[in-house]
Amino acid sequence: MSPANILQSDVPYLWSGELHCSAGEDDDLCDVGSILLAAKEGEVRAVMSDTPLLLGRGVMALHMEAEEDRFWLLHDLRLRKSELTAAAQGAGGRELSRRALASTAVRWPSQAVRTRFARIAKPLHLRARSAQAENRTLDALRGALLISFLSGKLWADSVSAAS
Repeated sequence: MSPANILQSDVPYLWSGELHCSAGEDDDLCDVGSILLAAKEGEVRAVMSDTPLLLGRGVMALHMEAEEDRFWLLHDLRLRKSELTAAAQGAGGRELSRRALASTAVRWPSQAVRTRFARIAKPLHLRARSAQAENRTLDALRGALLISFLSGKLWADSVSAAS
């Protein structure tokens, strides 16, 4: 898992269908539900993973045991990306250290608030994932139809079906 995988994600999560990682030792893998952070010049992005991943250089993984804590932290980090970007270090602000992350304040409400937030956020995340999968299917279909159309096959098939 490289920082590019995280930085190029349009949505706040990565799932196994879009990841192509080499397998490693189990001890080297971050857990399912880990929040992954990556930085580049002018931006820090956070995503959640639904599959164990082997992390590359420049990727930080945070793991929370409770689902409601993961949802809260993910959204809090995404809301504070300007603050996190300012804390990034290295050439062009491309690295976010654990020390820099620890120096930022996390808004941590009561357990009841986090639980209620997770009850609202989880179905929205599931729907967004479903829509993303549907978009990929439609994009693949559009590509296949375009290739058929440009090659003349689509036209030839429709003419022979009409006769």
